[in-house]
Amino acid sequence: MPLEQDDVFRIAMNVVKHGQNTSFVADKFDVSRRRVQQIAAEYRTTGKIPILQKRGRKPYSEYPSNIEEMVSHTTNKLHGGSTVIGKYLRKKRGVKIGNNAICEIMKNQGRSQADPRKRVKKKPWIRYERKHPLSAIHIDWHENVKKQKVCSVTDDCSRMILAIGEFERISSDASMMLVQQVIAEYSHIRSIGQIISDHGSEFVANKRDKNGKADHRFEIFCIENGILSQEMPSSGMIGAS
Repeated sequence: MPLEQDDVFRIAMNVVKHGQNTSFVADKFDVSRRRVQQIAAEYRTTGKIPILQKRGRKPYSEYPSNIEEMVSHTTNKLHGGSTVIGKYLRKKRGVKIGNNAICEIMKNQGRSQADPRKRVKKKPWIRYERKHPLSAIHIDWHENVKKQKVCSVTDDCSRMILAIGEFERISSDASMMLVQQVIAEYSHIRSIGQIISDHGSEFVANKRDKNGKADHRFEIFCIENGILSQEMPSSGMIGAS
């Protein structure tokens, strides 16, 4: 479902005012993380909730009443496509009209046909997530409006925040403390299978030996608690292999 204006307000409040994780908010509203970041960034910069633009092109009523005649005349004069016609109308005639609208008019006049090479059917987007709670958890750091460092641990299956905390600085100790909190509170359900993170130094070692080994506190903590992963570090999954 497309976002409503009320959804934009709640996204901005959740991220900027309440410091919620952008991935969690994106899943909650079924939009991309990038879209959530754009809304939050605009709200932080302007102090105003972004206003959604109406979808679709402008109706012909917002163009000159003789727009179809103008397009036809210009096409006969320049013998060009919608890009050439649009540039001429905007620059020489002062008509604010997009190339797509011109292309639509040209199609209606039988002057243009869709390029079959461009008609590529998009694959449906499928969100990947685990089937079972605690089979994988996400851990991520970000900064809230108070400039505090916030770490959250989210279940990949339910998208539920399992643990969250505010700290003066980003650290492996704080990360381990929150994961330990999840283990203590939810281990009766099942053990954590994997931890998905970025490649921050609080999670993984920056340098490794020729065998791919490193003495890193968070990695050792995961191994000691039986948290496994299939590969590392390219996937961002950490633990024992």
